[in-house]
Amino acid sequence: MSHRVELNWIGGAHVFALGLGELRAVQDACDAGPMQVLNGLRGDHWRVDWPFAVLRHGLIGGGMPPGEARKLLSELSDSHPVARFLVTATLVLAAAIMGVEDDPVGEPTGELSPPESGSSASSTQEEPLPGSPREMSTE
Repeated sequence: MSHRVELNWIGGAHVFALGLGELRAVQDACDAGPMQVLNGLRGDHWRVDWPFAVLRHGLIGGGMPPGEARKLLSELSDSHPVARFLVTATLVLAAAIMGVEDDPVGEPTGELSPPESGSSASSTQEEPLPGSPREMSTE
């Protein structure tokens, strides 16, 4: 399980990661715990700086120099409404808190069951109603 995530967002394709140090920085910048920030971003109780703090520290944790991350977000925030940053910030913070499933490498192992033909007689025949002539038949 990883806390790194690569996302294509309004700033382009970037790797975001919030390790423990970056989570603490987000917490300090937002004056709120990570789950409080996540729940706020997912709902309607967020503050203007919250998505930008998450994204800035996520970019830094993903390997971008701090000055470059700050500059990118400053430029983007001047040309896009704050709401455009909410989904990306939510995904970055959720990945840090809950993790991201790693993609398994190679072919799946284990025995695969054969595909069904869809022609099961028992599932295509109707059940007779109780007391109907079909039920009493001795064929």
